[in-house]
Amino acid sequence: MKRRQRRRVSAEPPELPLAAMVDMMVNVLIFLLALYGSSLAGFDPNQVQLPASSAQQTPKDPVQLVISSAGILVDGKPIVPLQAGTEPWTLDSALVEDGLIPSLIPSLRPTGFTADSPTSIQIVCDKRIRWEILGPVTRTLQSARYEKFRFIVMGEAEKK
Repeated sequence: MKRRQRRRVSAEPPELPLAAMVDMMVNVLIFLLALYGSSLAGFDPNQVQLPASSAQQTPKDPVQLVISSAGILVDGKPIVPLQAGTEPWTLDSALVEDGLIPSLIPSLRPTGFTADSPTSIQIVCDKRIRWEILGPVTRTLQSARYEKFRFIVMGEAEKK
């Protein structure tokens, strides 16, 4: 049977070889200084040619759809009226078919709409607009092949 041997617990903490670490850091410092000094040799900042754009077309602004008490507007033109008067505003249920608003689609896809047309739309809406209106609008936008939505929420101006 082996006896249990007790480990000797040293009262002194282990020492770090500081001299070796300082020697190593001096070597690293000398290496980095030599590397930095040689990397700027022959460099003239005045001869740097910055890249230039080769694009022939300017990017198109996204289509803007506004939802407010005035109704649903596409690029400033009123398309779908909302039932105003009382808050929250509502969308006439006769205008919604299968969760879409068919009267909104022709204004979202104008005559020049192609596969290369922009697929992003900017939705500006009042903060009081409810999902019962926003839901059919977003589903209609998806069916019109818009992939990127950017929401901008309008709030009331702060009263002083």
